[in-house]
Amino acid sequence: MTDQPPLRPLHPEAILSRPKIATFEKVSTDRLLESLQPGRAHCLKCRTD
Repeated sequence: MTDQPPLRPLHPEAILSRPKIATFEKVSTDRLLESLQPGRAHCLKCRTD
């Protein structure tokens, strides 16, 4: 069991960029996780909540 809260979207789906989502769908999970590491150029941003 985890103490982490469930993930939830930050933005309504209607305002998301479909081309950007399609790009991210082609990237491996490992690569996405690497991009979340602090200090990476053009890294993805995430919030703790």
